[in-house]
Amino acid sequence: MQDPDRKQKICLALVYLKRYAKAFKRHLTSAIEAQIHSQRHFYNSHYKNLPRDRLIKHLMTDHQVGKIRNFITKFSTAVDMCDQQYLEILTARKALFDYDGLEKYECGDFNLHKGLSVEMIDWSVNERDLTPQQSLDSDDFYGEDSDDDSDWSNYF
Repeated sequence: MQDPDRKQKICLALVYLKRYAKAFKRHLTSAIEAQIHSQRHFYNSHYKNLPRDRLIKHLMTDHQVGKIRNFITKFSTAVDMCDQQYLEILTARKALFDYDGLEKYECGDFNLHKGLSVEMIDWSVNERDLTPQQSLDSDDFYGEDSDDDSDWSNYF
């Protein structure tokens, strides 16, 4: 039996994936943005066609046309790509303090976010649904505000 909320859950998964990927984009100052505009072709050739962004665009397009046969595989691959970048950031952050030359005792054991997960997702594990049992039609289903500057055009 197919889940009646399947389509809405896929849409929500895509929203969260888009937000996760967007979290890695740097804030652009006006000067940097002007520089990008002056070299738009060069910038686009290097940054607009990255593998993760292409995969997310394919997921959005596939969902839009109802082609969701390989959704789980593509979705988990895109999440893994985000996780990999996140883990690389954590490793680099740790290295900053490991090699700062101040020794452990001068700076202390510096770790602001000890509870953060530093593992990849094990997609082979089937976990029970822990989402709130509310109507998916609710405006505030997960107690969040909408992403006001949602730029879905990057993914279509």
